[in-house]
Amino acid sequence: MSIRDKYPLEPAEERFVSPLRVTPESRAGAFSKTATGPVSYRVVVRDGVPLGYVWHDESGGAAGWVPRKDAGDVGLNAGVSWARGLREQKAAGADSVQAVERLSEPGAITSSAGSSAGSEVRGIESVAELRALAARPSAST
Repeated sequence: MSIRDKYPLEPAEERFVSPLRVTPESRAGAFSKTATGPVSYRVVVRDGVPLGYVWHDESGGAAGWVPRKDAGDVGLNAGVSWARGLREQKAAGADSVQAVERLSEPGAITSSAGSSAGSEVRGIESVAELRALAARPSAST
């Protein structure tokens, strides 16, 4: 008996489908990632180094994380904790404004993901502008 007899091949479309696919059902507990106008944001830092920005729109329905390009993988990894925190806040009934405020309290997010405590709330024209800011060298925070 060969290995192929013991483990027959599945059709290619079944073998190469990610089990981590995002579906509308899995996004149901998350804030929208799109905002149609200006957004407010806070700078998230760890050990004095900016990792990214946590943002929300003023309507309370959209929020997210934008990593700083120069933070590399550390900024991307921090985003996992911030996204989880935003989902948990939404599940608890908070709108996006309340969620970002609550997560900005000291100790609300794991220290490895940085902190926005003490960071002033800033405004910007759009999430696209915030992404452009995140791509600039860190002196532009």
